[in-house]
Amino acid sequence: MQKSDSQNQSDDNGDISDTYESAYKLSLFELLFKKLKTLEAKDGIKRTITLDKQFRTHPVLGKFCSRLFYEPYGEGYDSPRPASDFVHNLPGIENKAAVWIDVPKECGSEAKIGTSRIRECEADCIIETFLSYIRSQKDLPAKEKFSFGIIAFYSAQRDLIMKKLSTHKSELKDVSYKVGTVDAFQGMEFDVVFLSVVRSKGSIDFLTANRLCVSMSRQKKVLLAAGCKDFFTSKEARNQKIPALSEFYDLCAGKNDEGYGAVVTWKK
Repeated sequence: MQKSDSQNQSDDNGDISDTYESAYKLSLFELLFKKLKTLEAKDGIKRTITLDKQFRTHPVLGKFCSRLFYEPYGEGYDSPRPASDFVHNLPGIENKAAVWIDVPKECGSEAKIGTSRIRECEADCIIETFLSYIRSQKDLPAKEKFSFGIIAFYSAQRDLIMKKLSTHKSELKDVSYKVGTVDAFQGMEFDVVFLSVVRSKGSIDFLTANRLCVSMSRQKKVLLAAGCKDFFTSKEARNQKIPALSEFYDLCAGKNDEGYGAVVTWKK
């Protein structure tokens, strides 16, 4: 599948600073939706309708997103498509839907670049894994090859991944993929999505529930998060206001995964 120019370019969005965080908390759609809900509560006139089924993603991932991001607001949904609709044979994770790639602290720490951050070992892990999946499909007909999304939570990490991928241009010539930060993925979908979480210490509260929902619901078959397991299973991470990444690790490790979760360790 030939990739489009828009899919192969990084987005122009930067990171979320303290000054502008509030501007990113709500999308225009969400602001409108909440306004209409407020009016409904005042006059009883129905102005909104919420879909109660999703058909994009593997049912285990659909249930996860519904539970974490929608059910707390009474907007949960069903995922009626069977897991058999999402089978795949990607090497090392055959037929898994939720995968955590542990990139241990000893592989390398995060670094600050201006107001942004990178974790180079995590970028190397994602690229190595991404390329292995592409190579496993090189003999398939174009229509059977997967599309890939790589979402970085920091613009500097996005740029680093793009720079490293630029040395593989010939191999990526006919691959459908996109690299970007969360905001560039609104409304998009891919067969396989990688998340580069970057942080291995400190605060992850800049990741609002809305942005995490977007980043964790773009995939059809597989969602892979690359990050430091020890940090995201720590009390420090679990006690922060956005627990979704720690909860995703739990899913991958077997909690409510129905046999479709996996945790693998990357070695540098």
